[in-house]
Amino acid sequence: MRLRGFILAGATMAAGALTMCTLPVASAAPDRTSPKPPPIAAQQVPNAGITVSDRGITDVFAVSLGVALAPQGATRIAAVPRADNACRTNLKDARMAVTWRNTRTGKMGDEVFPVCAGPRSMPGATIKTGLGRISFTTTILGKRTQTFTIIPGSGSFTRR
Repeated sequence: MRLRGFILAGATMAAGALTMCTLPVASAAPDRTSPKPPPIAAQQVPNAGITVSDRGITDVFAVSLGVALAPQGATRIAAVPRADNACRTNLKDARMAVTWRNTRTGKMGDEVFPVCAGPRSMPGATIKTGLGRISFTTTILGKRTQTFTIIPGSGSFTRR
């Protein structure tokens, strides 16, 4: 019975995530120490998953990757939870893992950073992608096996 609940939740998350895939995320989480950098549109399917407790599934989540220009030709990436209260509830201890590849140069990398800092999204990480089309995948890493990615996020953006 519990497995059926996970399968049903996964199918529901898949349907919900696919309906969100046409929404480009155009801004990264705000950086409190500097002015907001110019956003870069990312075409993507957001990361979707569930949180569980000993009582079963307790919540669902969807997290996009926000992308923005950074100084010296770098790119700023950050987790952008779809729910306003996610950093106070199911994602408060989670981290986002991003694997990226510049399809023009072949350069690639991995970054892991906290999704939240207190009740707000974290500013994320700065990566040296170079110019070109950047493809990426994302997953949410939870604490103590209580947060599970059902659908990894994936997408691309162009760094000019």
